[in-house]
Amino acid sequence: MKRKILVIGLDGATWDLIEPFVRLGELPRFREWMEKGCWGNLKSTVPALTPPGWTSAFTGVNPGKHNIYDFFKLDRSRMKLGLATSADRKYPAFWEIASRENVRVGLFNVPCSYPADGVNGFMVTGMATPENAGGFGYPAEVERAIRERFPGYKFGADAGLLESGRKKEFLRDIYRVTGTQESAALFLIGEYDPDLLLFVYDETDRVMHFFWHDSDPGHPSHAEEGEFGRAIADYYRRVEEGIGKLISAMGGDVDLVIFSDHGFGPLEKDIYVNRLLHDWGYLEVMPSAREALRKPMWKRILKKAVPPGARRLFREKIKASPLADPLGYIDFKRSRAFYASVSGRSLYILDDKDRDGTARELRDRLENFVDEDTGRKPFQKVFLKNEVYSGPSLENAPDMVIREDGRFAFKVEWSDRVSSPATQHGCLKSGSHRPEGLLLCRGASFAEGKKITEAGICDIAPTLLAIMGLPPGTDMDGRALDAILREKVESAPRDYSGIRPGGSGQSEEDDSQVQEQLK
Repeated sequence: MKRKILVIGLDGATWDLIEPFVRLGELPRFREWMEKGCWGNLKSTVPALTPPGWTSAFTGVNPGKHNIYDFFKLDRSRMKLGLATSADRKYPAFWEIASRENVRVGLFNVPCSYPADGVNGFMVTGMATPENAGGFGYPAEVERAIRERFPGYKFGADAGLLESGRKKEFLRDIYRVTGTQESAALFLIGEYDPDLLLFVYDETDRVMHFFWHDSDPGHPSHAEEGEFGRAIADYYRRVEEGIGKLISAMGGDVDLVIFSDHGFGPLEKDIYVNRLLHDWGYLEVMPSAREALRKPMWKRILKKAVPPGARRLFREKIKASPLADPLGYIDFKRSRAFYASVSGRSLYILDDKDRDGTARELRDRLENFVDEDTGRKPFQKVFLKNEVYSGPSLENAPDMVIREDGRFAFKVEWSDRVSSPATQHGCLKSGSHRPEGLLLCRGASFAEGKKITEAGICDIAPTLLAIMGLPPGTDMDGRALDAILREKVESAPRDYSGIRPGGSGQSEEDDSQVQEQLK
């Protein structure tokens, strides 16, 4: 390698926010990086989701090849959701390829990558890592150093603060988590001196999910005098400062690549998809689900009085009910289709007699469904799996996936209604994903002042390999973005299939813990 590389992941970051912030003078470093580098939109996966988005960026292949479609995977024999882990990834990430080529890598807060991979350098996993579990760091010395030097280290802000109505404390916790993660990464940079560092800021996603309406005058829930009007702008500025520290720690003169797994925009309503499928005759529910909707008022009041931490402990350790399972209310034997995961936008067809016919019929009904309150169509486009994915892991894909109108979020829970105002953790949720993420490249390996056009999420891995002087993989769906590179890698694509991808899996206890965190 000729020079050091710093790769920054910004979960959900969008030019729709950063460009206005830059014009207002809020983000002076971003202004400089944009003026001296190349930048533009980065098209996410379909749907625009965190697990397939990040994994497609890291591997350069679509989910049909890397096998990560969601935080969850469905065991069709038991109709149970389990956590997808790095052991489920079927194609090597760029850091595994670089490690084989003797590039020293540092990877920090990497989403959907637990347990950590063995690399030439160090790795610390991120989102979807069980709290207090082993296996999040490689080598073992990294894990020990984080536990000893950074007590209370966490993989994300405490959503229980939102659940208990402490929104200000939740925002403070976001800053605490960010600061601790940066400090740990800076320590490891000093210890390992990586040639390439990947650092992911995923709290950007949470800030935009829960504070979008505070800063967006066009949002129906916007309050002019709200106390959180600067929450998003201030956090982006905090992230910009952190990136500056990481650049300095890497030696200052680095190739800088900043990208997001998807974009963001305003959110207004929740749609309970399985309620809709039930009303249309595609899904039947267990008697316990009907009983839950008739829960006496005193039980509902009691639930609100129980502290969030106690409710989580009850759900995890005590409650023995079919409704403790996210899909436990569904009578699969009598259903023809169901919506499987809030984070996967995924539908499964159970009608073995006429699967294709049921899928086509259901797609038509969903795409033409109109929300009564807004007059909008929440289901922008519904795809069959082979229309958006290809590869040897296609059989593990959901039968259908949804590209939603981003103003709507889709819930998997059973409900007595089809729609309601958008909420999560018992509070307003006002921002959600969009397909257009961002990409910014600046440094000696990149041209200056060029606009990036027609870049897709799978282009990240081959472009990073190119600036390391390595060819893309023969099976990669993405391509190196030659138009913004000063020097092209002329060598033919290489077969990287001999590199064993992914980590070693996790225990069932870890699995249930992460499911509760993601809930």
